[in-house]
Amino acid sequence: MIGGESLSLELANSIHSKKISEERIDESLRRILKQKFLLGLFDNPYLKSESHLSLDNKANITKGIEAQKKSLVLLKNETEFLPLPQKTKVYLHGFDESKNLKIEVSTLENAEVIIVKLKTPSGDIETESIMEKLFGGGRLNYSKEELAELIPLFKSKPTVVVVNLQRPAILTEIEPFSKAIIADFDVAEGIILDLIFGKFAPTGTLPIELPSSMQSVLDQKEDLPYDSENPLFEFGHGLKYTKINE
Repeated sequence: MIGGESLSLELANSIHSKKISEERIDESLRRILKQKFLLGLFDNPYLKSESHLSLDNKANITKGIEAQKKSLVLLKNETEFLPLPQKTKVYLHGFDESKNLKIEVSTLENAEVIIVKLKTPSGDIETESIMEKLFGGGRLNYSKEELAELIPLFKSKPTVVVVNLQRPAILTEIEPFSKAIIADFDVAEGIILDLIFGKFAPTGTLPIELPSSMQSVLDQKEDLPYDSENPLFEFGHGLKYTKINE
């Protein structure tokens, strides 16, 4: 499967070098176009608001929100730190939508709890891999410079860590300094905070394992799943709340 518009040169080169035939491309195109015709995209290009394909379809929006909720995974919850009481004063670090969130956001000095959102680690690498060009590659652990910035912050107040898992991050150096850890798979920030404040309970489990070190990653077999030594969080791991805030 070769997708995306920004890497079309890769596909063109494969055709010119005879690695992929034009007949094989035509076969795939016929299948793609068939689905588009079945959806009526060429017959009715302008959708009505009540259409099941409309972006404004309330039923589909509801299902999308539910899917996001179910994807969040509670990895750690020390002494049932979560959910937070609704009036908890929090300091947000790494959030894009902080001005529009319906919670009591405070300064670091006045906050009772810090909520930190982290991106997946990524190293600077040169690669010919299409997937690595799209999603990044290299190390899965946070650099010494990143940790030097984050850990003093974590030590200053009780901290909830939300880590975006585009790749299986190594959280070994971060885990001891957190009260709770949540795995995020590109969920809307408002929904993440609803989970933290107990408006719904976590139900997700890890679809991957999170390794404990880069050495354990390097020692893995490429074609054998779930074989890293002493993973920090195993495949299928996911905690629940014993209570939620009504």
